[in-house]
Order: sequence, then C-alpha cells, then structure tokens
Amino acid sequence: MIRRLGLDLDGTIADHTAAKIALAEEMGYTLSPNETSSEKVVEKMPPKVYEEFKNKLYLDYVNNSPRTEGVLESLAALRQTGWEFMVISRRYPSSQEVAREWIQRELGGLIP
Repeated sequence: MIRRLGLDLDGTIADHTAAKIALAEEMGYTLSPNETSSEKVVEKMPPKVYEEFKNKLYLDYVNNSPRTEGVLESLAALRQTGWEFMVISRRYPSSQEVAREWIQRELGGLIP
C-alpha cells in the first residue's frame, strides 16, 4: 500500500515570516512575526494592496524563504517509513514555477 501525504507549501513547509515582514515594510505597513498569517495580514491592508502584496510575495520574495525548522528531517524520516509527498496549494499559476524551484532546492527531491 502506498501512503501519500499532501503538504501545504506557503507558511507550512516554507517559512515566509521574514519575507512578509520585509515586503510589508517596503509597502508602508508594519507586521510583527505574530501578524504574518494570511488572516492577520489581510486585516491590516486594503484589498487591492493585499492582492499586490500576495503577488509580490509569491513571485519575488518567497524564493529566499527558509524551510520551516525541522521539516527536512521530519519528511526524510517519514520517507524512510514509506510515505510519499505531494504539495497541495492555492498558488496562482504565475507563481507555481517559483514554488517548484524552491521545493527542489530546499527539499532535495523529497517531493517530486
């Protein structure tokens, strides 16, 4: 039996905290680390600004986001027990290639 696990990329496997704080600052907003969830960010920006924020974040900023602490080791351990992984994401098609590049670079082939 094949066991597959769907994983969310943004904010789960990839830690976008620093990227969100830097981008918000560039756009004239201040975020603390506790205010970087999408639910919190959308409350701090008008809808049009938030859309611009998301587009810039997923195209220009997240490529430099680090892996969430412990994710590589956890996935490697699960792989050893027979798990396969896939990414489940709501990303726009325009930023999917950037996501694929990040996954290959940061997760060393653990997710095809």
